[in-house]
Amino acid sequence: MLRGHVGKFHLLSEFDDGKRSCRKRLEDHNRRRRKTQQQTQENQNY
Repeated sequence: MLRGHVGKFHLLSEFDDGKRSCRKRLEDHNRRRRKTQQQTQENQNY
């Protein structure tokens, strides 16, 4: 188990070009980053 995720194989169609992460994983990662950046900006405004 890696970071709470059970390893599984993804279809090649879930990847773009030579990227090593599938689209869903990238979307989740970007969503978390946006959330963290948004919270940081809100905290700086106070």
